[in-house]
Amino acid sequence: MFDAPSFAEGQIVGNGDVRNVVYGQDTGLYVEFRMEDVYQEFASEQAGKPIYESVPFIRMYTPGDKTKVVDRAVFMKPRGDIPSDPQRFPQQWTAFQAGAQAIQSGTPLAEWPKMSTTQVRELNAINIYTVEALAAVSDAALDGLGHGGRAMRDAAQAWLDAAKDGAALSAALAANAHLQEQIDALKASISPDEKRGPGRPRKELVDGE
Repeated sequence: MFDAPSFAEGQIVGNGDVRNVVYGQDTGLYVEFRMEDVYQEFASEQAGKPIYESVPFIRMYTPGDKTKVVDRAVFMKPRGDIPSDPQRFPQQWTAFQAGAQAIQSGTPLAEWPKMSTTQVRELNAINIYTVEALAAVSDAALDGLGHGGRAMRDAAQAWLDAAKDGAALSAALAANAHLQEQIDALKASISPDEKRGPGRPRKELVDGE
């Protein structure tokens, strides 16, 4: 097991009262919480028998790179400007408390038509579970994906870009449709006299002259 403080430690950005903590590639990490029975030396000596306490642990993996793993007890409280682990990874912590397996946000590889069952299993074995995690694999970690790794990573990035463009187009079309509905409703609410405009006599008056 290797510790990787490069992504385990946060960096404080900003000045004065407006400051944030940035963790770089947090969104690309595979994160899981679990309970571990930890031996309590002092309590065991006092009791004259082994005493263990269940402690929540966190394990963080870098997608595609098994050499970068952080595995430690959960930081339950903020450390200065550094948030607690439950604050840093609220989605995974909520799933852990609910008894669910560790999750990554995004599209599961198994739901991506471009992936075979074998490819999904191979990527899951190196802690890549979503298309987003695959797309986030760095050039330095491509060797961990095996043969064709770059092509898979690039295909994932292209698919996500296309999905993003499609979502933007759908939102624009929906906004235009809503605007047209408002225009049609406004036209329907205008009386015939208002549509005719000022200075033009009614048709029946013109016929009566």
